[in-house]
Amino acid sequence: MPGLLVSMSSFCASRLLAQSTSACLNANCTMHDGLGKFPPSVAIKVSASLCRKPLGQSRSDLFLATTIVVYSVAVIFVALRFITKAMKGTKGRVDWSDWLLFFAVFCAIPNFYFCVKGKNGFGKHFWELQDGQLKEILKMIYVAEVVYIIQLAIPKLSILVFYIQSIPNEGFRLAVFITMCLVVISTTIISTLAVVGCHPIPSFWDRDIKGHCLDINGVAYGIGGLSIVQDLVIIALPIPILKNMRLPWREKAMVLFMFAVGSSSVVISILRLQSIAGFGDSLDPSWDYTVITTWSIFEVYIAIITASLPTIRHLLVYLFPRSCAMARPNREARSAPTGVSWFRRRQVATKAPQISTLKFSTNGFGREYGRPGNGV
Repeated sequence: MPGLLVSMSSFCASRLLAQSTSACLNANCTMHDGLGKFPPSVAIKVSASLCRKPLGQSRSDLFLATTIVVYSVAVIFVALRFITKAMKGTKGRVDWSDWLLFFAVFCAIPNFYFCVKGKNGFGKHFWELQDGQLKEILKMIYVAEVVYIIQLAIPKLSILVFYIQSIPNEGFRLAVFITMCLVVISTTIISTLAVVGCHPIPSFWDRDIKGHCLDINGVAYGIGGLSIVQDLVIIALPIPILKNMRLPWREKAMVLFMFAVGSSSVVISILRLQSIAGFGDSLDPSWDYTVITTWSIFEVYIAIITASLPTIRHLLVYLFPRSCAMARPNREARSAPTGVSWFRRRQVATKAPQISTLKFSTNGFGREYGRPGNGV
């Protein structure tokens, strides 16, 4: 009896045996056989019971709740971004950086389709799925992977567009433009690889079709690593410019806060990398893929929130003028013409401190400007 228990323990703990069993099922059984009312499906459920693997578990509700909460926060931040532009009286100045984030939020529709389909198997263990559910789940993962790659690039491009509009330094703008080109090129290449990574393409979600796929783990690690590098570059780009600015400590604190929030997306990307191990050869994809999918959702929507912070700062200045030093520019730091960002106002103020005076009128974000030499 002890020997039987040891053997059973070894059987349950043996990943090699599980991989061999999975390979045998893939080679000799169709997806219908593996999940239908046939011996392979029964054998999987019996082995799960013998190995005391939990039955009836589901991550579907948690995945749905997480997606709704994070997505709602991202939508609120993007909405506040547009509201800020409207309150400033610059509705016509809604630019590409705004529309890019709007598009990123719009691209999240497949994620909600994912959540709805979660009720039909995603988030459950493989051996508890019904016939046809695994194919639908893998098909959704295929679409979600491509959408994720595109969504991840859009907030980066929005921030880079904001950089170009905000800081007039030509050398800085050239560096930003090169970074934008690299983001677009890398996103195009990786998304293309994700689309045609399997030949034929349907073999990704239909295991009955014999085909060849790229190393999914390698592609996933490549996407994650490249995203981290791009985030670090984007965070580092304005640092030399900011170091040369003489800012009050409150303004420095707000800038550091925005950088800290931006750095959080890097932390999430690193945490997501840890969940990639075994992504391509998972024996329980309907259960295991919920972890990396959840991290991916956090990564994308935190990036959207981060990209919205610089614009929303103006709204905070209006709502809390006494708490935000930027709502009360000192006499040495005069503002530039309407529509020019805080970064550019700081540079203009250094060169021509008598250009204009900034003050809030009755409409909240209205500005009155004097002309050089008029004493206003």
